[in-house]
Amino acid sequence: MELSHIARQFGVGEVISAKPLDRGHINVTFHVECESGQYILQSLNTGVFTSPEIISHNISVITERFRSESDVTVPEFLTAKGGYFLPHGGKLWRMYRYIRQTGTQRDDLTGYAFGRFIKIMEGAPLKAALPEFHRMKNYTDILPEDNAYSDKLRRSECELSEIFRDVPMRAVHGDARFDNVIIGERCTVIDLDTAMIGYAALDYGDMIRSVCTDRNALHRSEELTSGFLRGVGDALSQRERESLYYGVLRVTGELAARYFADALSGGHYFGKTPRQCMARAESLMSQLEMFISEENALKALL
Repeated sequence: MELSHIARQFGVGEVISAKPLDRGHINVTFHVECESGQYILQSLNTGVFTSPEIISHNISVITERFRSESDVTVPEFLTAKGGYFLPHGGKLWRMYRYIRQTGTQRDDLTGYAFGRFIKIMEGAPLKAALPEFHRMKNYTDILPEDNAYSDKLRRSECELSEIFRDVPMRAVHGDARFDNVIIGERCTVIDLDTAMIGYAALDYGDMIRSVCTDRNALHRSEELTSGFLRGVGDALSQRERESLYYGVLRVTGELAARYFADALSGGHYFGKTPRQCMARAESLMSQLEMFISEENALKALL
């Protein structure tokens, strides 16, 4: 069994079982039970992440920063042949210990974990594995002219670019979705591939966007925000705090534009059909309109 051979290279002994996990849109992931315990074995999508050496660098930096933390942690990555990635069969594989969720996925703890991530990583020398990942203009530039959504997204991109013009950048997670925190004995922040130097507001915004998908869920923003601000503490400047609401608008519009772009290009990035990508983009546009209409309420939380 090929997966067994790959796993053994990470020093975990014989594989008892390996089951595919349907999580995430980019990488292929397996839950592997071995003689020595349970692990996640993952094949990196090198079509998207073309610089795995940068991801390795960031994992090393992040792991070192979190080494002595007691309440928030990151996955324990294993090594094979001296590195985090093992080339095999034309793919790059990595492995880390499985983190069991033992507690309820609480909004305040999720917010706290992402805020704490920013606090712990303050001043860390991260590099961008996807340098253009949060550059909304890359996606709005290729949208068709005769589309109402395209016009809204282009105007939003221009307005938000001006708002963020003087906002400082720092080490951030880069993909702070709700399900990228696992609540166990400690809060574990996972999916570190997009960690980079960016705006704290984008982590806050992605967290809110991933939870408050409609008006029925909007009340959850209070606990998320409270936890985030508690976790980040005094790390943010006043200008960064003022930008947090606009991070919600920016990441929601950016993701909508990315889905629109993927629909037009055949659905290669997200691994969905063009029709599915278009439906997701339209849903995100509705979500963006909701966040704009709730500006006063969301700003009041901050």
